[in-house]
Amino acid sequence: MVRAVAPSGADAQYLPVYPPHVALWFAPFAVFPYLTALSLWVALSAVLYGLAAWLLWRHTRGLRPYGAEAWMLAVAFPPLLQLLAHGQAAAPALLLLTTS
Repeated sequence: MVRAVAPSGADAQYLPVYPPHVALWFAPFAVFPYLTALSLWVALSAVLYGLAAWLLWRHTRGLRPYGAEAWMLAVAFPPLLQLLAHGQAAAPALLLLTTS
């Protein structure tokens, strides 16, 4: 199959970055065109990240008086930009870590 798509890359191998069960997260998005699926995934990632930030703020007594500052830091966090700009699959894991 690689030869049909890229004849000069016949010896190339695809090494997946994520384990196969991560594909289950993306399976519901497969029915949409790419840009629609990407937009939905980025929106879902932003919601999951926001929920994780809210849970962290709610359960940390020292942060409660500084709600506005905590949200500004959460939004300005550089890895958030990477998460949203590149469609990474870290938001579900972040939420799971936050809830445990």
